[in-house]
Amino acid sequence: MQLHELYYILIDDDAVNNKLTRKILEKLNVPKEQIHDFIDPTEALDFISANKIPAEIPACFFIDITMPEMDCWEFVEKLT
Repeated sequence: MQLHELYYILIDDDAVNNKLTRKILEKLNVPKEQIHDFIDPTEALDFISANKIPAEIPACFFIDITMPEMDCWEFVEKLT
């Protein structure tokens, strides 16, 4: 599997962290259209739902463990 075959979902309430992670992925030649960053985990869930990302397409999540509205564990519970 190639890096460009994945969806990369970045979720962090600190926009700087999302930007740094995005830059690292871009330096690894991950196509920009495969990287999606969110400050609010609810927006990430909405994006996943709205775009109907199929289970067959792997996703790599970078999630802040402690966020004010929803921590990463709550996010994973809602995702499944």
